[in-house]
Amino acid sequence: MRKIFFLVFMLVLVSTYSIAMPDLKLPYNEGVSLILTRGYYDSSNPTATTHQNYGTWADDRFALDFVGNGCDSWQSPILSVADGTIVSANYSSGYGNNIVIDHGDGYRTRYSHLDSMSVNNGQSIVQGQQIGKMGNTGNVSGTACPTYPGTHLHFAMYLNGYGVKPEPMSNYYNFTEGNSYTSNNHIGKIQAVTPGLYSDGFHSDGTSQAFLETYEKYKNIIGVPYDNGGGVFVHEYKGITDKSFSVWIQDFYNYGTDKHYALFLNDVESPMKVYLLQRVFNK
Repeated sequence: MRKIFFLVFMLVLVSTYSIAMPDLKLPYNEGVSLILTRGYYDSSNPTATTHQNYGTWADDRFALDFVGNGCDSWQSPILSVADGTIVSANYSSGYGNNIVIDHGDGYRTRYSHLDSMSVNNGQSIVQGQQIGKMGNTGNVSGTACPTYPGTHLHFAMYLNGYGVKPEPMSNYYNFTEGNSYTSNNHIGKIQAVTPGLYSDGFHSDGTSQAFLETYEKYKNIIGVPYDNGGGVFVHEYKGITDKSFSVWIQDFYNYGTDKHYALFLNDVESPMKVYLLQRVFNK
């Protein structure tokens, strides 16, 4: 009796185990709506689309093509759909300028036909970070943008080398050709620290340590502490009037990319959270 129970229990475990998919957000700026011009491979009509299985880490049966009206999306920002590491950023005759990002647990995403790329191999990136601009490099076709024919983003997701549906993404399922999809992607929360876990000698709740750990992890992106009118030390943001919501801010500047960022810490939330934003505040 015990042996039978053990076998059944093991079968249940095996059948219910799955690898957690990253929390995906559409690969373009928050509030922007793009049209899906080409969707998933249709097994009932296999020659109707170029989204085919081209091999390991090139299985594009579940790829998605996004574009705006006319030439509106030419050179528009393309963002990472989740945190990860750049596996490759190069050119090929088919994909054109294309970037592959490793998100861990066997998941990777590809962004193709870019006009330009702004990341390097091995670079760590966060969800919502710009990695390039939409273009028409490689094997493309289309007449919607006469000046730059074939402009679009070809996006694909893989699991252990095989194509998978990137769902849900920005809370969307069942991506359908001809429909518009609005993004909610932006640089947001990047780390959580349990309150009281650290005592850094300055703040018993570990706020300085939380900032330090976040900075160490993402310093290649955010650059160095920067005086944007509030000094170069962690300081309380003056615009917060609700005293139950304590927010601390530090500005950063990346001289290489000429971009400003800010780290915010909310020590009321549990666990304590640090947020990274591309700069929108001036003191």
